[in-house]
Amino acid sequence: MSTSGETKHPKDMSVLISGASIGGPTLAYWLNRYGFHVTVVERAPGLRPGGQAIDVRGPALEVAERMGVLDEIRRQSTALRGMSVVDDDGNELSRTTEHTASGGRIDSPDVEILRDDLARILFAAGGDEIEYLFDDSIATLEQDDNEVRVVFRSGTARTFDLVVGADGVHSHTRGLVFGAEENHLRHLGSYLGVWSAPNHLGLDRWEVLYRMRDGDQWGAMVMSVRDNTEARVFIGIESDQPPRGSSPAMSWSRSVWWPASTRMPGGRCRSC
Repeated sequence: MSTSGETKHPKDMSVLISGASIGGPTLAYWLNRYGFHVTVVERAPGLRPGGQAIDVRGPALEVAERMGVLDEIRRQSTALRGMSVVDDDGNELSRTTEHTASGGRIDSPDVEILRDDLARILFAAGGDEIEYLFDDSIATLEQDDNEVRVVFRSGTARTFDLVVGADGVHSHTRGLVFGAEENHLRHLGSYLGVWSAPNHLGLDRWEVLYRMRDGDQWGAMVMSVRDNTEARVFIGIESDQPPRGSSPAMSWSRSVWWPASTRMPGGRCRSC
């Protein structure tokens, strides 16, 4: 970011945002609205699919309404009716239509929506004035008193007045500025794996939670999404061992979690 003390008008300022998931497109929308020239770089070839459900709540509801996307977010919500808890054999231990484990109270004004659905809505809201660079990422950053010089992985070099890292937990942009993430992250003692699967259990806008009685695995959950055509599967374990490797979340999870094509055992859910 410029440090020379010179004040620029927004229409004369360029901003680079790294990451095109939730925070990146949202910030790009507002910066563009106030006259900044905005570029978003995303290392994936397009908007990333998958991910878990996100709750839009509190101030985020007001922000979404001011962006004109709240109605669409509600239309694409998970619209769950409730949840049940099952034992080792799939027998129902309890059920409720008052709340869900992932989204909270059913009668709340909060909205639960899949991460990739929300990302598509926010991306579309930004319009054509925001520049998106897919299949690329920041390779190097050099800042002086006036600008930030960025060299992209593609080899292109450009300058910006401000660079924002919105590229997730294991942010490459933050690593370039602050150093290796293992010097800054604090392991919380657990891992969560999330993936998409066909709705083999036949869930009808329903969520099923299972907590293991012993061992390192602390539980699993499955919920139907997208008008019951798909399911999101969650499983977690406790571990004191922090992630390792250059891409810790991905390298570790691939060695532990089942692939997205895994069929859920047991046919239809007995309680749903």
